[in-house]
Amino acid sequence: MIKYCVSQTNQEPIQLKVNNEVNISKNYNQSIERCKEIIRKVEAITKRRTIAYFAASVDSPAAFINDNDSIQIEDLLRIPNEYSGLDLILNTGGGIATSAERIINVCKTYVEKSSLAEFRVIVPKLAKSAATMVSLGADKILLCDNAELGPIDPQLILTGNNGLKFSKPSYLVFNAVKELFDKSNSIFGAKNEKYLTFLRQYNYDIFMSAKNELGLSRDIAGKILNRKKKKYSELKFDDFSIFTDPTKTLSHGRLIGIDELRNTLLCTSGFIENIGEHFLKKGKDRLEKLKIDELSKLIWELLIRKIMLLNDPGNPQVKTIEDSNFIFISTDPEWKSPVVQPQQQPQQ
Repeated sequence: MIKYCVSQTNQEPIQLKVNNEVNISKNYNQSIERCKEIIRKVEAITKRRTIAYFAASVDSPAAFINDNDSIQIEDLLRIPNEYSGLDLILNTGGGIATSAERIINVCKTYVEKSSLAEFRVIVPKLAKSAATMVSLGADKILLCDNAELGPIDPQLILTGNNGLKFSKPSYLVFNAVKELFDKSNSIFGAKNEKYLTFLRQYNYDIFMSAKNELGLSRDIAGKILNRKKKKYSELKFDDFSIFTDPTKTLSHGRLIGIDELRNTLLCTSGFIENIGEHFLKKGKDRLEKLKIDELSKLIWELLIRKIMLLNDPGNPQVKTIEDSNFIFISTDPEWKSPVVQPQQQPQQ
């Protein structure tokens, strides 16, 4: 458990507050109920229906974006709500691309029932990989301070000679194997054998998987762009290259924040904005500065509470999808309770 030094101040860090709650109650129930209250307060400020999606930063399939997420989101959206539109507060490291596409379809179908409504994604801290794909599928992305998106180039999960799994960018696998295929046709026997040795590290299935995943990612990005033509007619596929072109992003973990995007058409068109700057602008969404500050504090508290819940190694929960009334919780099926060492009795 995290320990803090208490300072003389009227406020305390959210992590300390939650830590104290958990120490007293021995569970996160109070924090989970507080999160529902936070979502209710966020909706009261923005006047928009809000769903929060948070996942742990752990290597568990249960924490990844998957097909069940779109079903849970649709299940929540089928319940009547007093607010129109949809804000999806999204904080996750990513998951399956086709599952991200399904989430987009569910959210877009919901808001398209009203010609005045729109689907927005609010990113408290990070929405990477497939989560960036979900964000790009929204009508607008609102980035909180220091929030980041990331490249959407697909990753392949491979198994090494030691039996351990590891990930490799699909474009690297595809380009490397293609080059080896081409060079293995050398008329020089020794040189040919060298390339064939490298080729034996991969098989044709992996090569085709990398090729197909690359094609899938670009196809989904193209569909997302086509949907945006009505609202952002000036956007072109090249404007998304900061997310789609691995030769530009260089690393799948690359931070793409508001500073990297501010001078691009993605921002100047109004598609991606800093959340505070968005609500300060004149228009139907304008809020007073005090309300913007309150909204920022609420989203920050929601983030901290979820990080502490979902990343606690003593807790099997790794993902939550919720609104102001209901919550879906995903647990890690391979989670094992930490072994607590018995305290030694003092010698008499």
